[in-house]
Amino acid sequence: MKIHFRTVMMLMLAATLVVGCGQRSEQEAQVADAPAPDEVAYRAMRGIEDPAARLEAAEAFLADFPQSNLRPRILGGVFWGKHDNDAVAANTWARTMLPGETDNICKGSLYGAMFDAAAEAGDKTTGLAVANEFWDAGIEDARTLNSIGWTLIVDPEWDPALGARMGDRAAELGDADSRAMYLDTAGWGYYKSGDYPGAKRALEAAVALLTEPDTEFTTHLVAVYEKTGDEDAMFDLIENLLGTCVNTELRAKADAILTKRGGDLKAFDDRLWATRMARATPAPDFELNDLDGKPVKLSDFGGKVLLLNFFFPT
Repeated sequence: MKIHFRTVMMLMLAATLVVGCGQRSEQEAQVADAPAPDEVAYRAMRGIEDPAARLEAAEAFLADFPQSNLRPRILGGVFWGKHDNDAVAANTWARTMLPGETDNICKGSLYGAMFDAAAEAGDKTTGLAVANEFWDAGIEDARTLNSIGWTLIVDPEWDPALGARMGDRAAELGDADSRAMYLDTAGWGYYKSGDYPGAKRALEAAVALLTEPDTEFTTHLVAVYEKTGDEDAMFDLIENLLGTCVNTELRAKADAILTKRGGDLKAFDDRLWATRMARATPAPDFELNDLDGKPVKLSDFGGKVLLLNFFFPT
């Protein structure tokens, strides 16, 4: 449908050129800038308040727009809409849809929904069967690979080794912004399954991709270094993180290493403080109205401790 819509737009533009119009008319601009038919249908569906009617509209969307980029989220929504009423029927529907889906992301959406439903129900047997089927099918959907993989890792009764492989595969498929996260999944899965060399390889690669130290990634890699006895690497990693934030657990580990080596804790404190001060930059000034409507600037509080509370009203 989207290809057909773009074809119509091209034909309309060609007609405009034939009649010699040098600029888009207002009407043509409105048509060219109008949302695609699948986007219109999606917005209309989202506006339906009745759950049963919205579910019916979602199924109609799937029938009408087989190539829409919105299809993966619709598939997941229909699954959970059906699941709320009948879990068995939802899985049957997903199984019926799978053979007709040609897009990896769409297939991943269905497998991810079936897996999450099994995990939510505590049904590890079904969940593992779905996870293995998804893996064996070789579906190239990085997000679903990472999502299922992480669940397999967090609970040791699942399958951390399979979760690690899923994380590695997700890292191969994912974009640059997500690759570090996927490698962290892989590394923690290898750690949980006892493959410490694999964990070290994946987690070091994940940390190397970061532009700023990350507490979770650091904690994971520190655990690996403790297992492999890489004390020097562990200390450097912790110091790098502590130069950006305060973490009592990791600080205790660094202090223990320093104490064992006869190091100077005060000098270490001074070094961390100097690093933090070197990184510090003034906050950009801004102005907002307070609850009484009075304008307040951040710069009004210069030299004072100020607590900023960001929230989303509901």
